[in-house]
Amino acid sequence: MVTPALANDPSPAGSEAKSSAQAFLAEIEDFLRGARISPSGFGRAALGDPNFVRDLRGGRAPSLRLVDRVRAFMVTRTGAEA
Repeated sequence: MVTPALANDPSPAGSEAKSSAQAFLAEIEDFLRGARISPSGFGRAALGDPNFVRDLRGGRAPSLRLVDRVRAFMVTRTGAEA
């Protein structure tokens, strides 16, 4: 069974997860500004999901696997632009 790593949970651990999700979204927002890519273009390129950033902004709780995929994309994209 896969459990969401950054799920919205009312427990104290859920507060930490929520702040982790917010920190992850902040990473993406910073990347979007630096890479000059639209949120939908980012989601499409990173995951094939043009609604990914919109969904995160709306409270979507990504799994660790998804977070890893997105971060790997950002590292690859940053390296290609350098």
